[in-house]
Amino acid sequence: MNIDLSELQKEDVLSIHIEGELNKNVLDASERNIKNLKYVEYRGDIYKADEGKIVHVDIHYEYEEVCSRCLTIFTGKGSTILSGRLIKNNNEIEEIDDEIIYYNGENVDLTDDILDMVILSLPMKPLCKKDCKGLCPKCGINLNKRKCDCVLEGIDPRLEKLKDFVPKEGGDV
Repeated sequence: MNIDLSELQKEDVLSIHIEGELNKNVLDASERNIKNLKYVEYRGDIYKADEGKIVHVDIHYEYEEVCSRCLTIFTGKGSTILSGRLIKNNNEIEEIDDEIIYYNGENVDLTDDILDMVILSLPMKPLCKKDCKGLCPKCGINLNKRKCDCVLEGIDPRLEKLKDFVPKEGGDV
């Protein structure tokens, strides 16, 4: 996605509107480990500013993921925003800042920046639904689809000391 910034050199042009969808080949880049993205759409503007240019892009995407509780594959949607300053690269980077996007010549490619924002906004622990019940720890059945008759008797050894805090019948703690 190469954006021509030469339009902003004209005195009567204050902004450039950009919108589109990232190419499927870009989304399947194996080194980024984001093969689960179905689409990424973007829409935004690049504005003239006193120092450089300002970019603001709304990003919407859809992804396919495995639920971290019940292990079913589900489709989720998300959105994020890319905003920052575009500054022409003079080969002397004065400061490293997440909100500065350097570019060369009269073109800027925001593909990597958009994908970075998508990756940062993907859920760390994806769930098929907020109240996912997960799998039965004994029989492994998906508790969202059926109820099992397993009796979970044992106490997690990491939590066993907590039962000492519960008063026994007829006694004090």
